[in-house]
Amino acid sequence: MIFVAVGSTEFPFDRLVQAVVAGIGGMEKPPRVIIQGGVSGQPRACKNIEFHRYLSPDEMNRFISRADKIVTHAGFGLLHQIEQRGRVVPLVVPRLRRYREHVDDHQLHYARYLAKRVALSLRPFIVTDDTGEASVRRYFRQPVRMLIKEHRFFPDGNREAVCNHLSAFMRKQS
Repeated sequence: MIFVAVGSTEFPFDRLVQAVVAGIGGMEKPPRVIIQGGVSGQPRACKNIEFHRYLSPDEMNRFISRADKIVTHAGFGLLHQIEQRGRVVPLVVPRLRRYREHVDDHQLHYARYLAKRVALSLRPFIVTDDTGEASVRRYFRQPVRMLIKEHRFFPDGNREAVCNHLSAFMRKQS
């Protein structure tokens, strides 16, 4: 099962939803796909795609813990949830301001921060720029990589240091 989560912000993330739909389009046996799409446009009816605007925390945790692949925005909270309950390395796609997916590019900055600081085995799955069908298809074709429980998306387990780093970046942008 593939789990896709775009978060709960007021901005749609159609680019990611469409890339996932296109990415599974060429598969011989399309997998079951659960999309938490927020205000993103719902994909056309497809028997293997289940679309939810929002999910409860328990539902999110259930899908995260059972997923064979996870595609997510670069949301701090959701990545923490995946780190705590997930078992596979996610594809992380930041929302971008130029596509009106967020008010600024803090997710891009955070993805770049992760790309420099996380375990080398995770780096190929962190997209730090545009994404599209090709990136998603590549990720779907990769063998499942399990999260190493010693690994942390928050280096040294220090969420506060990451928050301070992002806050400093946001102040520079203002």
